[in-house]
Amino acid sequence: MFVQQVISGIAIGCIYAMVALAFILVYKATEIVNFAQGDMLMLCTFFCYYLISVQHFSYWPAFVLTLIFSIVIGLLMHLVLRKMFGAHEFSIIIATIAVGIIIRGGVGLAGGTDTYPFPSPFSAKPYNFGGIIINRQFVWIILITLLLLVVFYYLYNCTTFGTAMRATSQDTTAAQLMGINVNIIYGLSWIICSAVGAVAGILIAPITFLFLGIGFVGLKAFPAAVLGGWGNIPGTVVGSITIGVSENLAGGYLPHGMKDIFAWIILIVVLILRPKGIFGIHRKKKL
Repeated sequence: MFVQQVISGIAIGCIYAMVALAFILVYKATEIVNFAQGDMLMLCTFFCYYLISVQHFSYWPAFVLTLIFSIVIGLLMHLVLRKMFGAHEFSIIIATIAVGIIIRGGVGLAGGTDTYPFPSPFSAKPYNFGGIIINRQFVWIILITLLLLVVFYYLYNCTTFGTAMRATSQDTTAAQLMGINVNIIYGLSWIICSAVGAVAGILIAPITFLFLGIGFVGLKAFPAAVLGGWGNIPGTVVGSITIGVSENLAGGYLPHGMKDIFAWIILIVVLILRPKGIFGIHRKKKL
């Protein structure tokens, strides 16, 4: 039972890692903390469900169309917020929260207030490793997350786009003088952020079911990113898995209700002991 709790916690932590990486990607390019991330995830997941259940698309065509839809959502977020680039950080944070509330309200008005079973393309028959029963969905979540991590690492550290993203984040004016089109960097960052969120939502919905509050996974991904050291990709993954496993064990062994608050308890304790997070380092930024 303990091993199964740990493995399912790792899978949930991988979902947090995907969403947290989307947070970080946008922040590294634009220095915007996108608190609408969870609601964008929820919107894309509901769109996929609509295609499958109402329009009767098969799973994979619906998945591809949802990714296209997520690209549109990412571009719209970019268009809405790009006029605010350079404004006070607090103003931009409030704007992302407002966008998230609007998305949540819109989905609720469209009939998304109920809970729906979400289909999975993977067999319902679990894996059995020496008596340890593991849901196939969990295994695929872990494998897809590992693949995305490799892609993220290569994108950020080994491509021209990654170099341009780092340059834009450090000094926008200097990046423009070097010929970098910062609007394209901003737009691509939002697109990738939205697409990764859509993948995370589609993967977790068969486990948690689809409901309006599925977007609150973003509220777990944010402390995971802070816990690992904001902006540190390996640290974010470690922080996400730490939260996923610990809250799963808390739900299994501690009194009812502890699971929902355990991530925040861990975050507070770690930040008291190490304010920059587990792997956080101090960086100076050129002004």
